[in-house]
Amino acid sequence: KYGFFALDASTGEELWRREGILTYSAVLVGDYIYIHDAAGIYKLQKSDGTIVWYADFDAGNGTAPIDYGYGYLYAPHSGTMHVVDAGTGEIVHRISPPDGSYFWRVTVGAGRVFAQSNQKLYAFSPWGYEEPLKVDN
Repeated sequence: KYGFFALDASTGEELWRREGILTYSAVLVGDYIYIHDAAGIYKLQKSDGTIVWYADFDAGNGTAPIDYGYGYLYAPHSGTMHVVDAGTGEIVHRISPPDGSYFWRVTVGAGRVFAQSNQKLYAFSPWGYEEPLKVDN
């Protein structure tokens, strides 16, 4: 069987388990855990593993890591970057690299979204912004 589970950091005791979720990437943000399962993203409550929503990409399987930033999840999946509203699970945008290749890695930070294709590294403004965000170092 496969699943996702939480352990008490000091004792190692299992706190909760959510069976049936494959996990290729997970991101902890505040009180929630976002899990990429190769077909979409789950949002779980950190406290008890309750599923809040599931965003199905309807795009086959993809196992690239996801990242969170500025209210959105960025998920390279089957070569296309899926931008998912972290609050609602709505897929708000999909983008492919302008060079015709595919995205396989994403990192969010320094007011930008960095996306690696198989040919180039791109730096985008976060979803909903025209320019990179100014951040304090």
